[in-house]
Order: sequence, then structure tokens, then C-alpha cells
Amino acid sequence: MEDRLTTFWLLPAAPGRERLAVRIAALAERHETGTGAFEPHLTLYAGACGEHDASRIGAEVARRAAPLTLEATRLAHSRLYSKTLFIEFAPTEALRAVERAIRGAVARPSDYVLAPHVSLMYRAGLSEEEKEALCSAATDLLGSYLFDALSVVETEHPLVSGDQVRRWRTLVRAMPLRG
Repeated sequence: MEDRLTTFWLLPAAPGRERLAVRIAALAERHETGTGAFEPHLTLYAGACGEHDASRIGAEVARRAAPLTLEATRLAHSRLYSKTLFIEFAPTEALRAVERAIRGAVARPSDYVLAPHVSLMYRAGLSEEEKEALCSAATDLLGSYLFDALSVVETEHPLVSGDQVRRWRTLVRAMPLRG
């Protein structure tokens, strides 16, 4: 059974955003993921939250939070569809503070655990060797990224197919972090 979740995403600023978007689109096309290109994002929080509350919380957090510079520390992969191929980021106290602000504002906090990463591809059926090769080919994406905006997106859980990715619904688009 699928649940609908409200997710709060940090969005990378240019030029990092463009570098990630180009790579995501190329991977989606080359590996026939069925997802199409998706927006580069780092999920801060996911849980049940009404659309009106999510918009209010997102606007308040964006107003108070300052842009964040995060360090991409490694490329990784997993057996989970939702983490097929991803860039892992070092957590910072500023990042945790933004996550806590969201968690503290939602009426029914979830058990979501912040594991800062930006997914590059969602696809089932790749071998460990294929995923390792993809990680090795993407080391140029490591380094510092500025995250300067917040979006709120409705997603499905668990994420197991490209159809679900294509059904993501943006509730609040790219609010600049102004703190």
C-alpha cells in the first residue's frame, strides 16, 4: 500500500543545480529509468502534513533559514529503489537545525531520519558492478554545493517505480532561503 507524503526539499543553487540536472537527465535517458529527469533535491523531511500546513511551514522555514553550503563527500548506491545512485552529503548543525524546524512545526511528526543525499538515479535491476561503475564515473560531482531554496512536494511511499516519480506534485515551488 502506498502512502502520500509531504516532503520538504532543499534545492541546490546554480551552477551546481545545472550540473546535477544534466547528469540526472543523462542517466535517466541512458539507463531507461522510466522516471524522466527530476529536480535535484536533498530531502530534509518526509511525513504526513496537509497542503495548507505544508505551505505555511515551508514559507516560515524559508524565511528564517539561511542558504547552506554542504559538502558532497561520496557517491554511493544501495539496494533501495529510492537510493539507487546518490551523492552523500556531510551533515552540518545548520542542516539539522532546518530539519528540526520543520519537524517541530508539523502536527504529526514522522519517523523520517535525515540522511543527507541527492539522488542521481532511480532504477531497479542494476547489478552491484553496474552501480559501482556509475559511482566511479560520477566523482566529478563531489565538492561543495550551495543550497538556497526550499520546495514542498507530495510524493508516494514507498518509492518503487518511475511512475511514482512522474506523479510527484509540487505544492510549493523554490522558496528562496532568506535567513
